[in-house]
Amino acid sequence: MLEHYLSLPSRYYSVDHYYDFLAFFSSIPKETRVLNLGCGRAASLKEYPNGVGVDFNSNLAPLWKEQGVYDRCLIANVAEGLEYDDHHFDWTISTDFLEHLQPEDVQPAVKELVRLAPAGRHVIDLLQESGFRGPKGENLHPSANDAKFWSQAFTEAGVQSLAMTRQGQHLFLVYDDSAKKA
Repeated sequence: MLEHYLSLPSRYYSVDHYYDFLAFFSSIPKETRVLNLGCGRAASLKEYPNGVGVDFNSNLAPLWKEQGVYDRCLIANVAEGLEYDDHHFDWTISTDFLEHLQPEDVQPAVKELVRLAPAGRHVIDLLQESGFRGPKGENLHPSANDAKFWSQAFTEAGVQSLAMTRQGQHLFLVYDDSAKKA
């Protein structure tokens, strides 16, 4: 599971990676209902007043309060499901999140995010384990994998319209099945 993230020092959460990839997310309308998975500091929720952030790490609550988004953040594991109706959100977004899941949690998490929104934009760090170890030596990217792996995960979750672009160590993934929502 994700328990080892509870022991990470707060400096690990000092950056909101959403802003590293702002251009990638800029086409999502600001008034849309966005679910930010692995939201970390959740500073990106300031961009989406109807957005909700989800993170597993309960130690993030003080950072959410500091950002003024505490009331729109949940402590939960998306792989275990979230209590929202199908397509409750217009978009799911994530940066530096899916590769942190344990391999057995990838498919349930991807199915859940596809269930929750007809469209999504995700930045996946493709770096393998080297250099990304936690304070106890644990692998922080156990599901870092190639585009074929992620394409299969989203296809198995029912996504029909999937686009991927690789830039350096990052995979930019967009799915948009919003036409099916209507």
